[in-house]
Amino acid sequence: MMRANMRPRSSILRLSSLLCALVASGCSDEPAGFPAAPVYDAGTDATGEAGGHADATADVRGDADANADANADANADANAEGDADAKASTLSLMTWNLEDYPLSSNTPDQAASIVAQLRPDLIAVQEVADAVAFAALESKLPAGYQIVINDDPGAFLRVALVTQSQRVTVSEVETLFKNDAYAFPRPPLKARVLAQGVGSGSFDFVVVVVHLKAQLNQASQDRRKDACIKLDAWLSAELAKGGEQDYVVIGDFNDELDDPPQWNVFGPLLSKSSTYTFLTGAEVQAGKHTYLPFQSFLDHVLVTSDTLVEYGAGSTSVLELEKSVTDYENSVSDHRPVISVFQSP
Repeated sequence: MMRANMRPRSSILRLSSLLCALVASGCSDEPAGFPAAPVYDAGTDATGEAGGHADATADVRGDADANADANADANADANAEGDADAKASTLSLMTWNLEDYPLSSNTPDQAASIVAQLRPDLIAVQEVADAVAFAALESKLPAGYQIVINDDPGAFLRVALVTQSQRVTVSEVETLFKNDAYAFPRPPLKARVLAQGVGSGSFDFVVVVVHLKAQLNQASQDRRKDACIKLDAWLSAELAKGGEQDYVVIGDFNDELDDPPQWNVFGPLLSKSSTYTFLTGAEVQAGKHTYLPFQSFLDHVLVTSDTLVEYGAGSTSVLELEKSVTDYENSVSDHRPVISVFQSP
């Protein structure tokens, strides 16, 4: 029997089962002792003894093989140079919930290997359970990558930034909403970013990494809704100052964009279509998902309207790493990362 205040969707029923499992295992998405919530509305060489003819034939074949190898190497080099040139003119931002980092003893090596293959310029990370272990990940990453972790008073499941310093400079790092544990049990991390070589120049913007309240109950839903309202208010105030107009809010919103209005928590972030755009919208409409256990799309990239100029002919994709990384869901994360590639004119 379905209760009147439940969402009539199979994904919700599956998520309810997850919630029960989490409670049974003692898991929580908040520190112990969290106070009662206030009231809110809102990745054989053959040596047979043949004669000289055979040797001559082998030599000819060997020369042909060598030529083929040389051509293949040349083509590979050309392709690599082409790929490098193409990447140098774009900017890639990735959001990745690294479930309870480190999820296993293999997590650091596997995460570093994935970063080495994908080479994103900026990664917004959520769910850092061990800040010391996460900071140590920097030594395993390719040269140039740096880590910044938020200043979380509760020190619980923090958010962080991983940036490629050869492409991206980060400054003005700040933790937002540090005193609002109701709406933001994991305070967002804000930073100013300057990316070089994007299109014909550079691209500066402000990034905000979020990890909103989890779970399906009405109280948690209300808290996510309140967070979205407060994000809109903060963004509106920043935009009204008339300075920086390029903002990227990226991370685990713990909710789905296509929920019906009566359950949709995104409020003004969706209704103000002339101000905000979810770059993840097309992937949602295509039926993709980011949360593996229940095929929900919880991880998003939101940008302000001016940022769309730098996004240009860019693309946003869900990376199905569990199909290529061994034991991904058990040793890396239960979330797929999402990557947005900005391709400025």
